[in-house]
Amino acid sequence: MTAPDMIGVILKGLGLGLLLSVSVGPVLFTIIKLSMRSGHKAGFAFAGGVSASDTFLVITGNMAAELLRAVLHYENTVALTGAAILFIMGAWSFFFRKDPRMDNKPLDPSLRKRDMAKYAAQGFLINTLNPGAIFFWLTTCTAFAYMPLGERSLLFGSCLLVVIAVDLSKVVLSGQLRKWLTPHTLHIINRLSAIILMAFGLIIAGSVLYNVGKN
Repeated sequence: MTAPDMIGVILKGLGLGLLLSVSVGPVLFTIIKLSMRSGHKAGFAFAGGVSASDTFLVITGNMAAELLRAVLHYENTVALTGAAILFIMGAWSFFFRKDPRMDNKPLDPSLRKRDMAKYAAQGFLINTLNPGAIFFWLTTCTAFAYMPLGERSLLFGSCLLVVIAVDLSKVVLSGQLRKWLTPHTLHIINRLSAIILMAFGLIIAGSVLYNVGKN
């Protein structure tokens, strides 16, 4: 893999990580509430559990994509199918998904001593059992199935680094984020995430078709 190709793969991973990071869902709200109620250490433990879950889902998704490629022998078709699903997910989110709402009820800022493993396990389970996270990772891994394993490892590695870095930042900035997440802001984030998701589907499809034409 040449240096330009490596840079391109890393940029795709960074973009994918940013897409997942700006998505508004139960993980973001839980990080904010937990950090304000039980302190930053609890928030960091929860974010660590979420990161472990994302890593688990990425490994599982790539194993499934490899198996699918080996069985069907049509990696380009598999990748185009995944890209189409990503585009459809973005379109559905843009036109039909309801904007999430931030619970603005008063929070208890008192720091409660809890076992940090409990918060980590909570983060892992909430993310792993979230159908949206499962579907997103499996679809994304399928969409990038046309890439060699080494390139996919670099792509998803850079993606996961961005996700955990942003999640840790959410813990530190939890107080400011809670004030900033107004209904209008959540609406904009929801629309922006949908547009980026559709763009990713188109970019992946374009990459696959370009490689087909090149070969």
